[in-house]
Amino acid sequence: AEQFLLLDFPERTALRILLTGGDKLTNYPQAVPFQLCNNYGPTENTVVTTSGRIDVEDRDDLAPVIGRAIANTQVYILDKYLQPVPVGISGEIYISGNGLARGYLNSSELTTECFIEHTFSNNLTARLYKTGDLARYRGNGNIEFLGRIDDRVKIRGYRIELGEIEAVLNHHPAVQQALVLMREHNEEKSLLAYIAPKLEYSRSPELSQLSQLQDEQVLQWQMLYNETYDRPVNFDPKSNIVGWNSSYTDLPLPAEQVHEWVDNQVDRILAWQPKRVLEIGCGTGLILFRIAPHCDRYWGTDFSPVSISYIQQHLSHQELPQVELSARMATDFDRLPAAAFDTVILNSVVQYFPTIDYLIDVIAGAIAATTPGGRIFIGDVRSLPLLQAFHTSVQLDRSESSITCFELQQRVQMQMFQETELVIDPAFFTALQQRFPQINRVQFQLMRGKHHNELIAFRYNAILHISDETISTKPVSARDNYPVLNWSAANLTISAVRQLLIDDRPEILNIINVPNARVMSAVKTVAWLADPAGYNTVGQIHKALQDIEIGVDPVEWEAIDLPYSVDLTWSSSSSEGNYDVMFIRQDAVIQPTISPQRTTDIRPWQSYANNPLQAKAARQLVPQLQSYLAQKLPEYMLPSAFVVLESLPLTANGKIDRRALKALHDPIASRSIVGGASRFENRYIAPRTPVERALAHIFVEVLGLKRVGIYDNFFELGGHSLLATQLVSRVRDALQVELPLRSVFEASTIDRLATVVESLQHEPPSPAPALVPLSRESRRMKLPTSNEENKG
Repeated sequence: AEQFLLLDFPERTALRILLTGGDKLTNYPQAVPFQLCNNYGPTENTVVTTSGRIDVEDRDDLAPVIGRAIANTQVYILDKYLQPVPVGISGEIYISGNGLARGYLNSSELTTECFIEHTFSNNLTARLYKTGDLARYRGNGNIEFLGRIDDRVKIRGYRIELGEIEAVLNHHPAVQQALVLMREHNEEKSLLAYIAPKLEYSRSPELSQLSQLQDEQVLQWQMLYNETYDRPVNFDPKSNIVGWNSSYTDLPLPAEQVHEWVDNQVDRILAWQPKRVLEIGCGTGLILFRIAPHCDRYWGTDFSPVSISYIQQHLSHQELPQVELSARMATDFDRLPAAAFDTVILNSVVQYFPTIDYLIDVIAGAIAATTPGGRIFIGDVRSLPLLQAFHTSVQLDRSESSITCFELQQRVQMQMFQETELVIDPAFFTALQQRFPQINRVQFQLMRGKHHNELIAFRYNAILHISDETISTKPVSARDNYPVLNWSAANLTISAVRQLLIDDRPEILNIINVPNARVMSAVKTVAWLADPAGYNTVGQIHKALQDIEIGVDPVEWEAIDLPYSVDLTWSSSSSEGNYDVMFIRQDAVIQPTISPQRTTDIRPWQSYANNPLQAKAARQLVPQLQSYLAQKLPEYMLPSAFVVLESLPLTANGKIDRRALKALHDPIASRSIVGGASRFENRYIAPRTPVERALAHIFVEVLGLKRVGIYDNFFELGGHSLLATQLVSRVRDALQVELPLRSVFEASTIDRLATVVESLQHEPPSPAPALVPLSRESRRMKLPTSNEENKG
């Protein structure tokens, strides 16, 4: 060859170059024709053992050839009896020759196991290296690599090479990585495929697909809330807290904890003495009924017409003529007066928006509706820096003591990938100042409350103050010329800080990096799980957490009885859960408020939040893969279930970690993961009646599984509230029955749900709940009615 260019990249990347890029290197200084050679060589036998050119006729092959042995090297493909296999039959690769190593340093047992006697040579010192790799000869003498020897399994009498299934999956254009394992559950063997989709598929779907996913999710939320708000409740009509469930127990949060949370949010809003208020997402009126009596004008909007009807019904018993209600989406500001509201409220709403771009659209409309000098209160925002700590805390609480830390970490990663709520970095709101110069100040508030629950620990309020030339309040941060004390470095205590305020009477005192007792256990656990030399089991972590310094509960600062106001905000290292405290003397000449510095760091908006739609996009990939495999493989080689992950776990040397995958959520045996138990766990039971068969087909389609037994629980198989709405819609289409959504929660197995469906088939049909037509420009989410969404 006149020119030779050596590139080192994965085999499949090289193959895709040929499949999509032709035969020229267009980014080379001078476009030149080239040939692609595929080399194979284990470390024990130099870099290259075999080499083969991939010709044009080989480009459509799923498994490119690895060629033939190089000079002075011999390659044998042998069966388990160390006999050569015929052409086309798979066997294990054995290597000998001048490049073979003498063995493993300081590991005689492993050397004896892998470097065996060379039975095809008269040289008594020659050795054969047992690679553990599977291959077969093609008719032209080239070798085709098939995978590892330990990838061969036997299911229902068929001997299956898992590498062949993986090769087909990896050839799908939406798949980045794939691994197939055999799982055995209740003495039944089956195949389980783990898939990592390409980033452009799971994170940045095409615009048409993104719109479809958003529209579908909004329709599901609408169905969910129309039915939820229509149920009779035993609460005070002005304190309807239906749907506020704990992620830890799946049970309703204690009423006193929710009421404390609501009262604190209301107190913070009333501190501004608002007179003209717009609340986006007023729900059942938890905020409205408490704030509207203090206002001259109060507009309440909500995604659910049923919730608007609920509030209207109970307004008739109140003297609140200043309240106006409207059923509309969060992005719909039509017919709302511009620059008319001194306070816009979005409380416990934004986490149910489908994307960060959607939130930006809502904020743009809110800014236009806010009068100069007003503010936008965005309450109960879930913290992205603490997302891993939150899921770690939940999974730690739900796991048995014998569960390994490795398994716990994998469960946390699974839950983060399947997170369906929008979780936001506080830095996003500061970055908004670059997009909207009308925002002259951003204020963060830690949640108030004495109870340690997810509403208090892992969330925050963000207040966007809209500019007003007449306001002279000076923003202050920890970088201004005021006393700043680092909690850890100064070895402070609350009593020491109190004495300092008494003795020195500073106008302003900043204390930074105070460890947060609300999240310290979760943050510590995250750090321990990341340390491979740390603890081994959940039980050991529980014991270790009893001995750590838990930090300072933010509520303790409010107990300091001195003439100072106290502001709490996240520290710059908010992933550690630390916070900053600012004391402002009440008689100070300037009354500042904590405000972060304007950021000049320009990042993509998507980097400030998770993607709540990625699990939905991934779930839609499963039926595509099932159909794709069915066209290329026999039925006995088709996986029974798929698990879609953001990425597959890797070992220290960069290979897929099979042990880690076995610790993940398994849709075939998921009861052991979610902690639930079923009295019908013994074996798969097929549907028996036409209704059961129809429901089983719907379960399979919605959950992305190959088969479902009549005693398998919908939620234990990975279902949640949004998927339950899909189930109800499919039942309506297939069986012409208006199945109440609550029936899916009350009868979540096929056998029980079939009984409900059959009873409804004998009743006269009732009209379906009215659905509001949705436009692409007017979408929003609302609070879930069950904590199934929080579990993904």
